[in-house]
Amino acid sequence: LSVRMRWYRSLANDLVLGLSGAVGYGGGYGAAGQLPFYKNFFAGGASSVRGYAAGSLGPRGTGQSGDDPLGGNRRLVANANLYFPVPGLENGDKARLSLFMDTGQVYGDAEPVSISEFRASVGLAFNWFTAIGPLVLSYGLPLNAEASDRTRKFQITLGTLFR
Repeated sequence: LSVRMRWYRSLANDLVLGLSGAVGYGGGYGAAGQLPFYKNFFAGGASSVRGYAAGSLGPRGTGQSGDDPLGGNRRLVANANLYFPVPGLENGDKARLSLFMDTGQVYGDAEPVSISEFRASVGLAFNWFTAIGPLVLSYGLPLNAEASDRTRKFQITLGTLFR
């Protein structure tokens, strides 16, 4: 089960606040009682918590692979964006900037959900509506990364209209 919410509010003539959130929960069928590994939830990256590598948040493997992300059966993500025109650009219909704050985490079956485990980032994004689709360049600074976290400050997304 996944639920997503998006809300936008005009604050001034060219200033828009965008809030979004996602909650996900999954369980397996029958005796297995858990999700198959390929159905796990993941977080981190341009579509959830920018500033962290894609899919890198949450439980990690302990075998030979060491720190490979395993994903989990519960996911919580929240994003806030403040959209504004690109300074000096006359026709702002196709491009805009945004300041953002992202937070979230993924939890495994046996882990308690704890907000203190959330990872957060802040940054700046450039949104451009190109002829082949929306292009977003974002630079995120992780606020509370741990030594085992994989960070990725600069990220590119092609094809996602709104975050």
